[in-house]
Amino acid sequence: MNRRAAHTLVELLTMLAITSVVFAITFRLFVDGWQASRHALRQAETRQRVALVMNRWQREIRGTRPDQWRVEGATFRAGDRWVRREKDDLVFGDAARAASVFLPASVGCAFAIERKAGLADCAVLTLALPAHRQRRVSTHSVRIVACGGGPPP
Repeated sequence: MNRRAAHTLVELLTMLAITSVVFAITFRLFVDGWQASRHALRQAETRQRVALVMNRWQREIRGTRPDQWRVEGATFRAGDRWVRREKDDLVFGDAARAASVFLPASVGCAFAIERKAGLADCAVLTLALPAHRQRRVSTHSVRIVACGGGPPP
């Protein structure tokens, strides 16, 4: 009697179902890890970009006279210096030079001047940053304040 040991169809289908469930769970964990990694990278890039814009904004405003500050649409003027929003850039410049910082179009940008009695005048740059969290989009605002009347850069 020559009998071959083999698996029945039911056993094979059961093994296939169990293997499919294990693969599905493993794949989901991989996807979740990958999305968390992308999210962390985006956050780090945003923090870096905001820090760069903050330093640049404060450096440009320092040494300018508050009585020369003006907001003209998407442009902030401080004497011969200016800052304006252009497509995907925030451009800082004066009559001799211009330098830009990449700022995605999804980031909102607004300029304001705050003048309060008894306090130094302040130039305010507000950035509206989109935040993606668990398939929901919200907006975080960052106010970057630079006060006038300091020493020139």
